[in-house]
Amino acid sequence: MSTVAHGPARVQRGYVTTRRGTVHLRYAGEGPAVILLHDSPRSSRLYAPLLPRLAEQFTAVALDTPGYGNSTALPADRQLTIADFADALAETVEALGLAGAPVYGFHTSSKIALEYAHRHPALAGPVIMEGLSLPAQPTPEHFIDRYMAPFQPLADGSHLAAVWTRIRDMHRFFPWFDLRAETRMAVDLPSPALLHDYSLDLFSAGAHYSDAYAAAMRYRAEPALAALRVPAVLCCRPSDVLYPYLDALPEPRPAGLRVERLPDTREAWAERVSALLGEAVAATDGPRGIPGLQGVTPPSGGGPVYLPFPHGQLHAYAHLGAAGARAPLVLLHDLPGAASELLPLFQALVGHDRTVVLPELPGTGDSDALAAEASGIDEHAEVVASMAAHLEIDEFEVFAAFGSAPLALRLAATHPARVRGLHLAGLPWLTPEARQAVDRQIAPALTPQACGSHLLTLWHLLRDRALAWPWYDGSAEARRAITPHFRAETLQSTLLALLKQLPHWGAVTRAAMREDTRARLAGIDCPVQLLLREEDRRDIPVRTAAPGGRHLRHAERPDEAPALAELLDMSGGRP
Repeated sequence: MSTVAHGPARVQRGYVTTRRGTVHLRYAGEGPAVILLHDSPRSSRLYAPLLPRLAEQFTAVALDTPGYGNSTALPADRQLTIADFADALAETVEALGLAGAPVYGFHTSSKIALEYAHRHPALAGPVIMEGLSLPAQPTPEHFIDRYMAPFQPLADGSHLAAVWTRIRDMHRFFPWFDLRAETRMAVDLPSPALLHDYSLDLFSAGAHYSDAYAAAMRYRAEPALAALRVPAVLCCRPSDVLYPYLDALPEPRPAGLRVERLPDTREAWAERVSALLGEAVAATDGPRGIPGLQGVTPPSGGGPVYLPFPHGQLHAYAHLGAAGARAPLVLLHDLPGAASELLPLFQALVGHDRTVVLPELPGTGDSDALAAEASGIDEHAEVVASMAAHLEIDEFEVFAAFGSAPLALRLAATHPARVRGLHLAGLPWLTPEARQAVDRQIAPALTPQACGSHLLTLWHLLRDRALAWPWYDGSAEARRAITPHFRAETLQSTLLALLKQLPHWGAVTRAAMREDTRARLAGIDCPVQLLLREEDRRDIPVRTAAPGGRHLRHAERPDEAPALAELLDMSGGRP
């Protein structure tokens, strides 16, 4: 499970499926359930430091609002309203079995919590609203348009500097685009690590980052406040730009509504929020635990799931297809790389109703990293084998994209009775000296920088990966004679997966590149299909040195996912 080192309680992640899609959550603890909602454009990541503390008293459940974090976005066929998000929250609460649980909302989500209590009184428990804005006049549309500058990835990476600068200014000015002394906030600029954390949420929301944000700016809270029928607390911290609204409540106030002026210091604030949640729990007969949490079974049509392994949780996309002649297929993404790069192939195979599993390898995306002392290729192979076992998949084939091919070979060597065949889209074919050089340089250590340079470093690594082998070699000899497909959205998704695990992202790559694939391939008994490109520098050594035979054959690697899915399905999918 995903472990956060802020206390003894383990913070875990999971999903629940509703009529509107999948909802992602973080949770910790036992006892009475309480629900935490984040502001925009954040996610449940915001509460990772707080959850272990709340877990001492509660089952603390932090949800990703639709369109944020890992939750499915709401349909954008019309302008979304806070009522849409309140109704989505009601469906999530019902699906999780959390009717009656207190809800804490912050900024944007204080309005979602309020409207939820107003529209769904039979489901709602007490609500705690921190930072509820009550402007005298509606927010002008031209202000909303300016504030919600579109998020648009660009293939050259130039959007990264613009977004990072916006994030910095959002923590110094309100509104962020008005850089005057009068709009400067009297707060400290967060550390590079916290700015990086904020960027992960903005990047995760992507094009949807303004969905709830803009809806909150258009929302008028007064009607719902006047009709409120559940116990409620309106609160704020003095350093918050919304603090003055504590004195703007319409009169008369509902009988069950009170105002709290929260302390500013982090520790005192956390203590007071915990106390308010305790009071809310005492005022209602709410649920304990999370009765409706999705376990290790993926959604019926295929989708994301968390699976346990000794070091935490493995995040994967899985589809359990119809039983038949075609063996289940495990997809392993490139290294360095991300599972999102193989999602088109995953979806194409789902369309064939084949059992297929695509994990985010440990230390990438939302999968936890292995411990440093146990991060070799054997340990990574065992995680993949364990994943299949949790899904009750006894035998399977493996498709591996280049950098993960050494991992696929090790998996076949250690589990020969379970791995029925390998499809390797390239294979590192290195001398001992070359392996040492690649090990040193393939995955440089990176930390968040105040100027955001770590974003561009990774972006160009990913672009260069498509242009040269190894990526850091700028010589003419290193060029890959193929046309690169620089799709900005694909690059952005891969970048996000690596940024989520910045301290760990290189571990599995280095483990794979240390493998002697020449010796390993020679000892494999199962059928192996090498999917190669004749003109690609990466493929030339293995094409030349690994002749075809009874267990080994070569095939041209298709560019597009549908064609590759057809190739993998030929003759029952066997190499």
